[in-house]
Amino acid sequence: QAGGIAELLVFEGQSHAQYMFVPEAPETRDAWTQVSRFLSRHLKP
Repeated sequence: QAGGIAELLVFEGQSHAQYMFVPEAPETRDAWTQVSRFLSRHLKP
């Protein structure tokens, strides 16, 4: 409604903050990669 951009990523079988509790998990790397890509696309330098 406010014109913001959002993406919903669902990582099956994980809680909303699983990537914060197990930093060495492959899923953590995947989650942060997705965050980085989103920010790179939508934030201006």
